[in-house]
Amino acid sequence: MYKLCDKAGVKRVCVHALRHAYATRAIESGMQPKILQKLLGHASIKTTMDRYVHVTDESMEDAVRCFEKRQKENMELSDRSGTEIGTVSVQTEAENPGVPSRQSREVSRSEDRSIKET
Repeated sequence: MYKLCDKAGVKRVCVHALRHAYATRAIESGMQPKILQKLLGHASIKTTMDRYVHVTDESMEDAVRCFEKRQKENMELSDRSGTEIGTVSVQTEAENPGVPSRQSREVSRSEDRSIKET
């Protein structure tokens, strides 16, 4: 392998290092860990994940960005907690006294919680 690297004018790498790079990139691209374990011929998933798959700076940054995005979305939902989120049927006799009718209205999260608690 070293001869090929020298001939190509690239940094020397051993074949075993390529297995680590392959494992890391395979997981980053979404391959299931159990599939990777079988492809690499490991008896234990622990060997695959702890020894061969490495956390790269890029994957760490992507994970943090994804987490921040989800947190922002959750905060935006929380800020709108009093807004309409669903429909509940309510019994009313307003139009026809003595004859119950069904009416739908939008409810907020806090109303929804109090309805379930009663």
